[in-house]
Order: sequence, then C-alpha cells, then structure tokens
Amino acid sequence: MSVSRGNTLYKQLKERRVIRTSVIYLAIFWGVVEVADLLAGADMISEDKVRWLLLAGVVIFPLMLVTSWFFESPWKKRRWFSVLGDVSVIIAIAVGAFLFARDQFVTSFTRPVIAIIRIEPTDTRIDTIKLAEHLAERFRMLLATRAEIRVIELASSQSPLLTDLPVMEKAMALGADLLIGGTVNQGHGEVRLNMQLFAANGELLWSDRFSDRLLDQAQLQNRVLSEIWPNLPLSEKALEDVRELVVQCEYPASIEAIRVISMMQDKSRDESQSRLQLLGSLIGQNQDNGLLHLDRAKAYFSALESAAATDKSVLQNLAMRDLDQAISYCPGHPGIAALRLYNTRQLQARNASHSQFLDQFPNESKLRYELATIYERSGDLNSAIQFAFEAWRLNPLDSTSLCFYKQLLQSEGGDGQVEALQILENSIHVLDSMQAFDCR
Repeated sequence: MSVSRGNTLYKQLKERRVIRTSVIYLAIFWGVVEVADLLAGADMISEDKVRWLLLAGVVIFPLMLVTSWFFESPWKKRRWFSVLGDVSVIIAIAVGAFLFARDQFVTSFTRPVIAIIRIEPTDTRIDTIKLAEHLAERFRMLLATRAEIRVIELASSQSPLLTDLPVMEKAMALGADLLIGGTVNQGHGEVRLNMQLFAANGELLWSDRFSDRLLDQAQLQNRVLSEIWPNLPLSEKALEDVRELVVQCEYPASIEAIRVISMMQDKSRDESQSRLQLLGSLIGQNQDNGLLHLDRAKAYFSALESAAATDKSVLQNLAMRDLDQAISYCPGHPGIAALRLYNTRQLQARNASHSQFLDQFPNESKLRYELATIYERSGDLNSAIQFAFEAWRLNPLDSTSLCFYKQLLQSEGGDGQVEALQILENSIHVLDSMQAFDCR
C-alpha cells in the first residue's frame, strides 16, 4: 500500500514537473553560489553577501516547488502552458542571478575611487606640518591594501594644482567618488585631529574630532579608521585586517622617534647623512623598531642617489639589511614590501609572477607603470595599455603616466582610441587646459 502511494506521489510530482523544476533550480543556484564563493575568496564581495544569498536560496526553494505544483497541475493539459512553466522558472532564477551579479559588479568590479586630500595643519610648527603629511600617507597606505577600492596616489590627490579648487572640482579632476581630508594641530604632547569624508558632489558625509597623545599614534589611527569605516564601501572584515596591520607594526615609545618618522627627508647628501646618524641612535634606544628600520632604509636609498660609485654597493646592502629587519618586525607592512620590490629586479625576472605582485599591491601606480613599460618593450601593446590605464587612474595628475598612456593609445589605434582619449580630456578639463600636461 505504501509503495503504491509512493509511486502515486512520484507520478504526481513528475506530471506536475516539480522534480524537473527542482533540478533546474538547484543546478542554477549551485552555479551562482560557486561564483559568489569565488568572489568572496578574492575579497571582491563580503562573506555576509554570500550568506544572504544562501538564505535567499533556501527560502525561495520551497516557494518555487509550491508554485510549480499548482502551476503545472494536471488540469492544465496544454503543452504550451507546460513549457511556459519551465521557461518562467528559468527566467525567474536568471533574473535573480543577474540582479545579484549586477549589484556585485557595481559595488566590487567598478572599484569605487577614494582620494586622501590634504590634512591641513592649523598651527605653524614644522613638526605639525610633517605630522599632517604623515597621517595622510598612513591613511592612504592602509586603505590602499584593499583590492575592493581604488585609492588615488597622494602625488595626485595632494597636488598643488588642486589647492584652490572646491571639493567637487577636486573630485572631478581625480575621478574620485569619495574624498577624505581634515585638519590637525598639536600641543603639550597631544594631537587634535578633525577628519571629514566628502561625496563627489561636495556633500559632507561624515565628520568627527579626535584627540590623543602623540605617543598613542596607533590607537589614534585605529579610532579614526573605526569611525570612518561604516561610511566606506568596505566590509567589517576589511577593517579588522587593516587594524591588524597597525597593531603588528608598532610605533616607538618615544616622541622624538615618532617625530623623526613623520619627517620627510629631502634629497641632499648632508640631510641624508644627519638623518642616518639620528636614526641609528634612535634604533639603539627603541629596541630595533620596524618603522625606524624602514625609515633608515629609505635614508640609505636616498643617500645612494648622490653617492660615489664605490659607495653605492655598500649603501645598497645596508638598505636591504634594514629592510630585512623591518620585515621581521612588521611582516605585513606594504610599504616595506614595495620598497624592496622597486630596489631589486624582481619585476624584470623571467619567472616573475606579475599577478602575485598585483594582488599584493592593488593600488600601486608605480607598479602598473613599470609593468606597462615592460609589456611595451616586449611588444604586447594591449597589456601595456591596460596597465598604463590603471597607473593613470591611480595617479591621474601625474604627467609621466598620463603622457605614456596617451602615447600608447595613439600608437595602438583601434575603436577604443577616441573614447579613451576623450576620457583623458574630460579628466583634466577642470584644470582649465592641457598646459599642466605638456606631452611633447
């Protein structure tokens, strides 16, 4: 009796095409989940969105079965109506998958553009001015570790060409969707920071004030990141990763050392030598701090540029030794890895994994420019144009990358040339003319 009922139920499910609908639904849904899982694994979408997709699939599945049972009931004998049922199910699933994919394309693949504009010092102390530059560089470096967004290089976002422009025109010149700026002052060992987040249309989206001891740089920077993060197109997991970077590479417990780290050295030989001596003393006093080793490596490379030929190899070895020390104390610091990359021949090696470098440095304009020149020399103009475009997008007010990209477009030709050149013209229209970018 039970076998007979089972056969009858199976026959009903088959006649009403419930089984067929289930197979179609599960096959398509499995494919969508696999794609979503791959995107999440590549940090292109958040794990939360994958979980919501799974939940939606589980909820919709029984509704789809009920709909199929009644929609394909035996009294609907016409074949065209039966076929219409299958088509409707497939279309419904396809539309859902398309809407989900479109949402991810808009939020992930288009990579929203963020620019760190100047953090203005509100007192005239030279160390406050340098601290403002350091904070902008730090926030840019930390955000630039995220592949989900495009973060403009400071050379463009803080270009003198933008100084007197309102926020909206700065955004137009940079092609930015969001701009982060602020003010800073200090006194009696305390830092007072006011940060703002603007939309491309100039609207103020977020603003807050922070104050902390100069010694508590890591805590201050993490507090700023925590407050601004909900307004950025980034996941909570991304915030955890960035905060971990700050914690892994500690600031030295010395106000003098922190001020030295925030000072940008010039290119003069005398300045490099005095900086090297000071850093050597501070490294001895602060238990070999990773940031101090990184700074001394930069000073060695700076001294290398004007050194005598007989001294260059010695300075190179000393710089690389400091980089090794810095990596041991700050294993995840992207600035250390980038400095090593640009001062070795890793990119030019035959077996170089360019995709690995691109994953490691998702927002390095210089890396893309270097790759563009490598591919141009090898005759692969399509790849060269691709990398030159990204180099320019990350550093849109840099005449070197802009002119190189324009040169490649003109030499390559093709249907995309006119449109790409028009994008170039539009991006600098706000600057009034091409005079800032004389590519002759």
